[in-house]
Amino acid sequence: TIVPYLLILSGGDDGLHGNQTIMEEAFNSGNATWEITRYAGVNHGFTVFNSAAYNLVADARSWDSMLGTLQEKLAIPQVIGAEGGTGAPGTSPTESTEESSVAWAL
Repeated sequence: TIVPYLLILSGGDDGLHGNQTIMEEAFNSGNATWEITRYAGVNHGFTVFNSAAYNLVADARSWDSMLGTLQEKLAIPQVIGAEGGTGAPGTSPTESTEESSVAWAL
């Protein structure tokens, strides 16, 4: 079974956001898993650098939320070093070296 996951990061003053109750009902009727975060006092386009709507705090928080969601929902290759630590991979998931190997982490 495929269950859709929706992450909505929206400005609290974004008129394009629409009716949140109707959105939530539609997501629930489609058996979706969803998360909605709205940033108070923030307009549509808050991640567009050098625009009138740009908001550094909301941009940083939404980016952090997106990265967390991607890390949670996708398999991300991790380098396992000689001491057992992990880090960003420098090799493909099937490569290994004397000092480290790459494993898929969920």
